[in-house]
Amino acid sequence: MKIEEQGLYLPEFEHDNCGAGFICNLNGIKSNDIIHKALDILIKLEHRGAVSSDGRTGDGAGILFDIPHDFFKKVCDFELPEPREYGVGMVFLPKSKNQIDFCKTTFETALKNQNLQLLGWRDVPVDVSNLGQIAAEKEPTIKQVFVGKNGLDLTEQQFNAKMFAARKISEQEVIKSRISESHRFYFSSFSTSFVSLVE
Repeated sequence: MKIEEQGLYLPEFEHDNCGAGFICNLNGIKSNDIIHKALDILIKLEHRGAVSSDGRTGDGAGILFDIPHDFFKKVCDFELPEPREYGVGMVFLPKSKNQIDFCKTTFETALKNQNLQLLGWRDVPVDVSNLGQIAAEKEPTIKQVFVGKNGLDLTEQQFNAKMFAARKISEQEVIKSRISESHRFYFSSFSTSFVSLVE
């Protein structure tokens, strides 16, 4: 059945797409089981995106989930404030150490200019044993950055806006710097409420 042109809808732009999937607990109960089910779905849905010529490199699909505050308190070697009083960024960085340092310093300067506090950086554990050749060649360094309000009386919306500004300003500064791996500096998430996990 063809849908007729109406309002802003134009049928010539109709096409299939991959879409998105959702898993949740309708009772609002946090559970590691939800994460396992989400990862299981990603593994089983090969059609969700292109598979490259090596037969193993996928589209980099991932999941978003609530910040695991209790987990981060155990694994971070720095103090964390109460939930929603800090933000977590999942950051892709270059492979070269001096370029990693440049990107981190650029971001930390943008944070200071927003009057926010760097709480610390965390290396994200990764399992590269299953990567295809193409993905392995393009694999970035992955870190998490933790940011606090620096004593400011900010609403969650104001805090997220300042974090967003620091992120965008630093991304633009890195692009303008013309370092050879500037394209690898990217935030897949940066929020006070959720964090991303890439499959």
